[in-house]
Amino acid sequence: MLTQAEASALLDRMTGVPLLWASRLYGAGIRLLECTELRVKNLDLEHREILVRDSKGRKDRWVSR
Repeated sequence: MLTQAEASALLDRMTGVPLLWASRLYGAGIRLLECTELRVKNLDLEHREILVRDSKGRKDRWVSR
């Protein structure tokens, strides 16, 4: 497991799509499969939340930072 400083240093060296994926995985705490299935309609920009559908246990859940 990475420390917060190590994760931050790693994210600082990334760009583009890999940065987008890594920041969602780390920042929102979502799983890799959940990240691959995200859609624009699952984003609530006003409340800064992401709706993860069919999460573990086949349930929908909201995640935020």
